[in-house]
Amino acid sequence: MNTESGQLIATMHHLRTLVSQIKPQGDMSIGEFCVMSLIEREYKETGQKLTPTSLNVMFGTKKPATSRMITMLEKKGFVKKTSDVKDHRIYYLELTEKGNEILEKERGFFYNLMTRISKRLGAEEIEQILTTLTRLNEILEEEIEVAT
Repeated sequence: MNTESGQLIATMHHLRTLVSQIKPQGDMSIGEFCVMSLIEREYKETGQKLTPTSLNVMFGTKKPATSRMITMLEKKGFVKKTSDVKDHRIYYLELTEKGNEILEKERGFFYNLMTRISKRLGAEEIEQILTTLTRLNEILEEEIEVAT
């Protein structure tokens, strides 16, 4: 393996490890924060409640991973499922009152952290990072598709 490939793998792993260690004041991971934020945003912007399938598409995750996350959020009392009136096989996700409260509380933590990081990096470097990460995501998605 060439040096660049090894460095890229090591850096991606290290970044994943660091991100997984981000713990706000409460009992919420960054993944849970992202899922709950998406549920909230979709409802506020479109008036539509998300389904687990739509979460899969938005995050590019597989059904089992999404199901585990939803189950965990339900157990914590942050999210509830509501069945479709016409087709009970379909269900929608919505934040509970407790979920709304914890999301609002934790939003401050995550946004403050991102603001501090942004200030240290500067707008130009943030733009470069976003462009590079977006391109990396696209390439990884293509490569993973080819491999399966």
